[in-house]
Amino acid sequence: MNSAEAVKKPNRTSRKKQQTKDKLLKAIQILVLERGLGNISINDITEQADVGLGTFYNYFDSKEALIDATAELLLARYHQDVDDITEGLEDPAEIMAASIIYTLSKAADGSDWGKFIFESGVPIDSYAFNMRIRGMRDIRNGLESKRFTTDEPEIVISMFTGFSLAISGDVYFGMLPKSAITIATAKILTLLGIDEEEAKIITNKNYREISLTQLPLSLFDLRANQI
Repeated sequence: MNSAEAVKKPNRTSRKKQQTKDKLLKAIQILVLERGLGNISINDITEQADVGLGTFYNYFDSKEALIDATAELLLARYHQDVDDITEGLEDPAEIMAASIIYTLSKAADGSDWGKFIFESGVPIDSYAFNMRIRGMRDIRNGLESKRFTTDEPEIVISMFTGFSLAISGDVYFGMLPKSAITIATAKILTLLGIDEEEAKIITNKNYREISLTQLPLSLFDLRANQI
């Protein structure tokens, strides 16, 4: 979407279509959190959204297609939030640290995000893939600026992705304290050649904080250029 399209106001019909789609997206989030993905039918979704069964198929071919769209919505908000948190930071190590801390914190304290990822039965492939892509971008920026040093960036990013999912899951289920998030973040930085003491300092800095968005998330919670 170009900038002209992003700022263009939708017409009445387009707005109504977006509102109906939004109802379906919010409905499945509510039901997934209440029952788990395997216990939801399309009828359940349309009843929750207060739309007709035929309306569902005007927007999605299947429940799986709606789940995919929901994952895209949640991930778009995730990237929007990380962009906001890291805005103004120039040190690649600080950008990496702020991003990781926020990512791991999203699933902490029994949050809706954590439940959606770890307990609902929704596939987490898209979440892991997006985490990997964003992490690889940040690592490459650090390598290009000589801030990071590693001969095996692909291995480090694989370790980062698996490490992050494991830590966030353990924090969500209470097997690790929330304090483990900064410790884990510092460990990831050391894999990128940052001195251990400096890594601790970086991870304990006060980065910008934003509220952890609770579900259901709406299409209209996104900035125009991300819808």
